Amino acid sequence: MKKEPYNRYVNPNYVEKLSRLYSWYSKKKPDPFKIALIPTNRCNLNCFFCPNSVARSSGRFDAKKELKKDDWLKMVKEGLEMDVREWRFLGGGEPLLRHESVMSMIREIKSHPSTDCEIITNGTLFRKEDIEDFVRLKLDRIIFSIHGAKKETHDFLTQSNAFEIVTENLKYLERIKKRTRSDKPVVQLNVVLTNKNYKEILSMIDYVGRIGCDELAFHPMREYEEIKDQVQFLKMNEKEKKEMWNLLEKGKKLAKTKRIQLDLAMIECERLALDGSGFKEKFLKMRCFEPFYGMLIDPEGFVTHCVPHGMGNKKLSVKKKSLKEIWLSEYFERIRNNILNGEMMKCCVKCGLLDMSDELRNDLALFVKHKGE
Repeated sequence: MKKEPYNRYVNPNYVEKLSRLYSWYSKKKPDPFKIALIPTNRCNLNCFFCPNSVARSSGRFDAKKELKKDDWLKMVKEGLEMDVREWRFLGGGEPLLRHESVMSMIREIKSHPSTDCEIITNGTLFRKEDIEDFVRLKLDRIIFSIHGAKKETHDFLTQSNAFEIVTENLKYLERIKKRTRSDKPVVQLNVVLTNKNYKEILSMIDYVGRIGCDELAFHPMREYEEIKDQVQFLKMNEKEKKEMWNLLEKGKKLAKTKRIQLDLAMIECERLALDGSGFKEKFLKMRCFEPFYGMLIDPEGFVTHCVPHGMGNKKLSVKKKSLKEIWLSEYFERIRNNILNGEMMKCCVKCGLLDMSDELRNDLALFVKHKGE
């Protein structure tokens, strides 16, 4: 029987990710493929829909408790020795508030050619030399959070005067990429859709085309428990939602004409159910693969099993345990077994990564088929 190819992907790292998931499928325990980092939960903006906004305004995040630069670098080097390929600097806060630590980690990570590294940022704290460094180092991806095509819209939603600063940094990044004839970093804009900005969907696509970005992703606004009350005034009613979907359909056509990659996965993804079949069948139908290939390290160095969880387990610190010990710990084993058996945790309800799980699930099935199982 002719086997379907799984290796249709240009990026060899993606095939490596599938390979490591296949190792779990074969009941082996490979090293982690991805580490997500939250250098800080502090931020210089104050977006209404940020899940940390209430905690931040109440002074819950203490800079003095954050992991020191040397501890971050030690952890990165340990991860590189384990052949961690994906490195993600996330926006629990604004990563570049920890400028020296983040830039040092990125330099270390990108000294290894096989790594894929991205940073999510509000784009306001870049220095020109940082942008030049990102291009020189061939940082793989920068994701800018920007929530309107107009200054008044973005600045209202972020309670700031950030729009013009971000726009100038995006323009400078595009100029440096053109000057050096570099396709890195890929630049993506993330937009959280609310009733204040959904009418700017087509304008956002025009903005991306003018500014020279590569990708545009629209995200739903999530009503995290702690901020639920403060975002009610931003919710769309049914009429507005219908109008939003009509604009998104028009946006697909507009993005295609402008050769912009439009990502709607976060608002289109569907949840999948599990059944009670055997291990291999369960593995290929799992709702989530995160704990089988990655871990998250929070600002204080505590580790957890997934990005939406946000805060690490206080018993798992990179200052006290090696990444290998944490990866093979009872905590991670329990989480993996729970997911395998279809159990959901509180953080699963508002998960924004289901589209990635759908893609991995489908491609892993092809990988298994290729292996002849």
